[in-house]
Amino acid sequence: MDLPTDYIRNTGFGKNDIPSNVKGTPFLNKNFTPVQLKINNKTINAQMRYDAYRDAFQLKQSNGNVYLNKNSQMGITYLNKDYSLLEYYDDNEIRRIGYLQTMTENDNLKIFKKHIKIFTEGEEAINSYTTDKPAKFEDDVKYFIAIDSKMPKEVKLKRRDIIRFFNDKKVKSYIKDKKLKFRDEDDLYTLAEYLN
Repeated sequence: MDLPTDYIRNTGFGKNDIPSNVKGTPFLNKNFTPVQLKINNKTINAQMRYDAYRDAFQLKQSNGNVYLNKNSQMGITYLNKDYSLLEYYDDNEIRRIGYLQTMTENDNLKIFKKHIKIFTEGEEAINSYTTDKPAKFEDDVKYFIAIDSKMPKEVKLKRRDIIRFFNDKKVKSYIKDKKLKFRDEDDLYTLAEYLN
């Protein structure tokens, strides 16, 4: 089923400056997968993939692949995870808007994840002892926390940064007692359960 044109970007993202021999892909999963779009209390099944380099969803339609317009009224379930278009603060306190994946949420705490693809230009060998380095995409993940319905704020997955973000003696004590290191996101889930 093709989506109405109101939800589709009728232009691309300008000049495609990605070389053809790039290692990796700009997509979280390069294959189109079944997705549920929730638009105005209506669920639409579609085939999509997430372009983590451009922070946009690409939709497979009968007339070719197109990108979705960014619409905060649209909910997306992709790879069994919920994505929402939200405003957030990055680690430089700059207000941005983009797709965030909901990790966990309750009445006063929401934790989000943002998948990112970083593009690195290729480099030619500088002499005969070195080899060319091809252009490549690398995966990165950023985490965001929202407290009491405030705008999500980026938090580095480091123990001291989490403690500084909450700025609460009980949270600090819990993190130390449970020996949470925040080397992976499981410790974020553990902390979220405690704060629930």
